[in-house]
Amino acid sequence: MHCFKSRVPAQATASVPALEMVRIHVKWNEEKTTIDCELDTTIGEFKEMVGPKVDSTPNLIRLIFRGHILKENSRTLSSYGMACSEEVTSFSSLDNVPSAIPV
Repeated sequence: MHCFKSRVPAQATASVPALEMVRIHVKWNEEKTTIDCELDTTIGEFKEMVGPKVDSTPNLIRLIFRGHILKENSRTLSSYGMACSEEVTSFSSLDNVPSAIPV
């Protein structure tokens, strides 16, 4: 399994849990890469992480997860139901995007 807990910062207390890190598999064209991030990462932040790996800019990246376009940049990965080792498909808005249901 590719999940792990991040280190708890020194200023954290027992009431502040460690953030769960996940490995998200990103597929685009015929290629795949992985990104390690926290589940509270926003879609906008995730697009910034994906950009250099898919040679695109965040504003052109479209993400599809479980058949749904992840449109709201302010929502988190966990709010879309992501967990360990999930796969996300990435397209540039200049590519032909397959049909998906917007969320």
